[in-house]
Amino acid sequence: MTSAVYERLAELPAPTSGYFVDRNVIQLNSSIQDFTKNTRRSVSKSIFLTSDAAFTSPNQEIADIVLSKPSKSGIYRAILKETGSDDKKKRFVEVWSKEKILASKEVTDVHGVFYNDDHLSTLSFSVSDRAVVYVAEEKNETPKDSPEYFRYSQSFGEGFPGKKRPAIFVFLWDQEGSNPEKSAVIRLTTNTPDIFFGQALFSSNSDVLFATGYEHSLGGRLLGLKGCFNRPSGIWQLTLEKDALSEAWAAEKPPSSIDCKLVKLTPPHLSGRSPRLVLNEGSERLLWLACASGGAHASTSRLYSLDIKSSVSHENVKVLVDVVSDSKDGAFPGFYPDAALPSSSFLRIRNHDYLVSHSTFASCNVVLLISLTDGTVKNLTPTKSDSLYSWTVLNTDGERRVLCTRSSPTVPYEVVLGEFDDSANVSWRVLQSSLSELPTEIQNQLSQLKVNTVRHPERHPLETVVIQNTNVEAGKPPHIVMPHGGPHATSVVRFDTMTVAFALAGFDVSIPNYTGSLGFGESNVQALLGKCGTLDIEDCMESFRHLTRIGVAQEGKSKVFLFGGSHGGFIIGHLLGRYPDAFAAACLRNPVVSSGEFGTTDIRDWYWGEFKHDYPVFSSPAGSDGLSPPPNRPEDIGIMTPALFDSLYKFSPSAHIEKVKAAVLLCVGGSDKRVAPTQSIDYYHALKAARAKANLPDDDVEMLWFPDDGHPLEGVEASKMTWVRTVEWFKARS
Repeated sequence: MTSAVYERLAELPAPTSGYFVDRNVIQLNSSIQDFTKNTRRSVSKSIFLTSDAAFTSPNQEIADIVLSKPSKSGIYRAILKETGSDDKKKRFVEVWSKEKILASKEVTDVHGVFYNDDHLSTLSFSVSDRAVVYVAEEKNETPKDSPEYFRYSQSFGEGFPGKKRPAIFVFLWDQEGSNPEKSAVIRLTTNTPDIFFGQALFSSNSDVLFATGYEHSLGGRLLGLKGCFNRPSGIWQLTLEKDALSEAWAAEKPPSSIDCKLVKLTPPHLSGRSPRLVLNEGSERLLWLACASGGAHASTSRLYSLDIKSSVSHENVKVLVDVVSDSKDGAFPGFYPDAALPSSSFLRIRNHDYLVSHSTFASCNVVLLISLTDGTVKNLTPTKSDSLYSWTVLNTDGERRVLCTRSSPTVPYEVVLGEFDDSANVSWRVLQSSLSELPTEIQNQLSQLKVNTVRHPERHPLETVVIQNTNVEAGKPPHIVMPHGGPHATSVVRFDTMTVAFALAGFDVSIPNYTGSLGFGESNVQALLGKCGTLDIEDCMESFRHLTRIGVAQEGKSKVFLFGGSHGGFIIGHLLGRYPDAFAAACLRNPVVSSGEFGTTDIRDWYWGEFKHDYPVFSSPAGSDGLSPPPNRPEDIGIMTPALFDSLYKFSPSAHIEKVKAAVLLCVGGSDKRVAPTQSIDYYHALKAARAKANLPDDDVEMLWFPDDGHPLEGVEASKMTWVRTVEWFKARS
């Protein structure tokens, strides 16, 4: 397969968000890789529904739009917009009604960049539709010729370049439309500068908001957020003075800020996130997610509920969906959603409220319907021929319809509408399929891929996703083992350009969900802690051996290759050193190769937690007003000691480097904040030195360096070049 086919697959619009404009119109936003401009483009289209069909408008570029959300009523739409480039960017907040703009205000001089991530960002209307709340970077007013300007300030790590001090802002405008020029932006302030708030939303009372608050860890350190649900965080109530926003709007000159009082609703041993509000006549409930603080960076989420109509007190919090420790085949394994629930997550069927969300369930993402009455969980994902799709919930209409996407390795992105009957049963309708956008030849190639999940009979619940190319000549094709990163993540059966492209290039691919993976019960997550560097390695090797026993793969040095990044690279480094005669070549992407070297990582607690060392993650107690520091500060100050380094190093791939025989390709992002690029640089030179020591040529050690890419290596150019060079690297040795 040529790189042109890879590009064609990567250019397919990948849905990123969507919402119901009204009963018959859906707005769908997608991301497209543009290889000509070497960038990702954001596009949007409308899907028009009829009783038996769906029609779509052409995609239109929305490059300037950072976030866009409709009001619950559907009357208004808020837009956060950035225009220009680099230091000349201008920022605007806008409110629209259908195709008419009602208000637009430039906020370039009010604050810095908008937040549009899953962990902190928000864009939400008040219940009355009279205000919009959003999160942006606090503006640095310190003069550059002052030493204060250079005071050390931390960011939120990987994926948050330059984002250090999020602040909540409220946008007010003339809802009557009599004065389109009149608007105001007001910052909500607290007297707790060391707690940062995001994911904010109004209650039914515009004087009360709820938000996720993030606190500092040991020594005032901010721990990286991306992919980490165990941070010192919780759900807070922010209360303004009565009618503060109304009075601010009525003032001749609205204030630039309004103070809030704080109360924390969640305990310090849980990391709360993603508050959502369920409003009905006579009732008002706040829901949120929480994982255990510290330890595994991702684990099973609990779903909590609080009736805020009667009393906003942490003592009245209820658990709707609890942790499931052990998961039997086919049984609900616990709740594993993303960092944030969809902005509109709720349905109302015959006076009963439900939450709809996707969740990892073994090696698939499924759609769950959760009763807000008793927490009953129902898997809505179709079985039989559709069982190997993975689904994503985009949004609901708040009534009886849910908008989803789904994909599999053989079927790229489909947009699917679910409609519920009185018994909460759902019927699914495919509105759009991107498969038809591919040339017939590529469609035929995809149809010749065979996808399966394989359980290991003696290492429950070890499960491996297998993709085989049936259109090969006699004999077993070369095989790529691809362990996922994390380690607390999951490789689900979905359309992934790089993985599918490997299969179309003539490789079989196996992706083991080793111990520690999500979607198999909480005991499986916790089982890896303290056994990292042993149990995960053994699982991956046993996964491959089992595939050889059942005839799916074939042993032989020219037949087996390794590919993976981050913790997947950690596993590959171990496999190369501990089984040196088993593999022909490997590609490691931003790998962890030296567990004792973590000086620049944004998640230093990872190195403690995975190897069962205590790195306390603590936050304020429930009921706190945020003024007092968290109690029981630990004796451990989070510094490297000789004993700790010795413990970590012996579980590092670098400890086995002189045994490595396979050809090694390293792909490294120079802007990686999660795993220091110096780890790969040292590994690269050490491999070459080991080759020289053994009087062997060193031309089978190579490194690609992408200076502007971060940990995921997801830049358009970096992704393509990694795939192209890896295929060349493996084919030269197969």
